[in-house]
Amino acid sequence: MIPGNDFSFYDQVLDALVLVGATPSRFGGGAVTLGRYFQMARNSSEQTAMEMTKWFDTNYHYLVPEWSAELALVPDTRKVVGEFKEALALGILTRPVLLGPVSLLLLGKGAEGWEPLSLLPRLLEVYKLVLQELAAADAEWVQIDEPCLVTDLSSDARAAYRKAYDALSGSPVKLMLTTYFGSLGDNLDLACSLQTAGLHVDAVRGRGQVMEAAGRLKPEQTLSVGCIDGRNIWLADLDRVSALLNEVMQLRGVGAVQAAPS
Repeated sequence: MIPGNDFSFYDQVLDALVLVGATPSRFGGGAVTLGRYFQMARNSSEQTAMEMTKWFDTNYHYLVPEWSAELALVPDTRKVVGEFKEALALGILTRPVLLGPVSLLLLGKGAEGWEPLSLLPRLLEVYKLVLQELAAADAEWVQIDEPCLVTDLSSDARAAYRKAYDALSGSPVKLMLTTYFGSLGDNLDLACSLQTAGLHVDAVRGRGQVMEAAGRLKPEQTLSVGCIDGRNIWLADLDRVSALLNEVMQLRGVGAVQAAPS
């Protein structure tokens, strides 16, 4: 599987905000130009840039979403659909990557104490439209990243995940729900119950969760095993990787397993 929509001029979270029409109104309205994109990312004489914070436990940063009731939430699919079509014209069928709706909300801050998760119903309508456009462009799979599933979740956040993927389960494309940066822990059952076509787990930091996930998914679901360490430059221990994959395939069958970076 070759990923798409994984290139960014600055930050993948900012890209997601542009995609769903959730860029702060203080930077202006309408379609986001490259100039306005960088204005949100870097201070200018006209406006203070958006706040930055660490992307989980990496040395990378992301721009913190600013959630409020006034956001337009009108999708702008020029980048994601354009890059998919560009690759397809070259004979390459990619799997577009999207930051999932619940993680996108949880990674942001509400204006004056406003609760970001209250935007979920409106945001889901946007995601449905994005997935429909990708399906119309002949996408078969979409990778939907929900890294917040490896964190401690409130009861409201857990309910939001169930609501979100119940709404997106009728999507015309197959969804690979992707988790990383650790084990799912207490959220393993939740992730397996969301009825996506596939689930990706981090098998480097969370090797112990792999067989649990393999046993909980339905036969028709694909398990993506993140068995190649995406955090270092060193060669993988292929004997160890092979042993893990063989164990998973014995339980689930060859066609229901994918090997992937962590």
